[in-house]
Amino acid sequence: MAPKLTAEERELKRRNAARKKLEKQLEKEQKQVTMKAHCWEYGIAEYSAEHFVESDLKNCSFDADGVKVFNGEKAVELRFVESAGCRYPSLRVKRKWPEIDENAQEIVYQELEEETVFCFRGRVQQFDVFVQVCRQKQVSYIIVDTTENRINFEKKLISFNLNENLDGKFKVLQTSKDRTWLGCTISAIKAILEAPSKREKDKEHTEIDNKVRITSSEDCDALFKRFLLTITGIQEVHIPLIIKVLPNFQTALAIASDDIQKTRAFEKLANSDVERGEGGGATHQRFGQKLARRVLTFFDEKPMSTVLD
Repeated sequence: MAPKLTAEERELKRRNAARKKLEKQLEKEQKQVTMKAHCWEYGIAEYSAEHFVESDLKNCSFDADGVKVFNGEKAVELRFVESAGCRYPSLRVKRKWPEIDENAQEIVYQELEEETVFCFRGRVQQFDVFVQVCRQKQVSYIIVDTTENRINFEKKLISFNLNENLDGKFKVLQTSKDRTWLGCTISAIKAILEAPSKREKDKEHTEIDNKVRITSSEDCDALFKRFLLTITGIQEVHIPLIIKVLPNFQTALAIASDDIQKTRAFEKLANSDVERGEGGGATHQRFGQKLARRVLTFFDEKPMSTVLD
């Protein structure tokens, strides 16, 4: 027969059992907080009060599946706070995180800041100052409104990523025809809150397909080739011909800014032979003036219809 426990031993046993139960519950709730299906309801979005209007945000807060981020039982909590004098629109994304209150021996929720997002809505020439402020404030998530001058902003952001953001420290979202700057803030909230769930999923699928990792300046060539493929009509077979004329991004910008060099490059590209297939089944055709014009005018400020001769 087991010895009879004293009152103190029974109390200690009870406390240990209660603690194990509490820790098990904590583990379950911490996992739920980061699950894609539940993370919204634990999310908080704090917008700078002087830059955002609640009704505008709620009207544009649909996600890709048509679900409203700020409405419903599992919605993100929407708040407006003073931005402490920052002149740029800002957004703080927080997560309610469960912890054990040692005094009460129960689970309580703390607010943990996940990311601060700054938004840029100025002129292209002011972007460098904006980046400096982001560095000072240690903000790495930025949204850029390119509505006013999309072409120049595209070039500025490409140059920024190639020259200043090789390590990928800055996460950059930019507006498009289908996504406003307010819509970008919604996308940022979703991406930040769902990031832990995505990382867990990525662990299961570690293969990287059709992506370019940038870890040093030597990787820029691969990035430039991948960038060229974003030009409408350009395919893999065109890349070697383009690289012969425009070996890198900096050279492309230099040639595009010089009319004489640009005309020579245009002639070389337009008259180049594109080979498709191998052996007896191989076919040849000209690169063509239309594609050559599209490539070269992509790097300057002229419209795509500019005639090069």
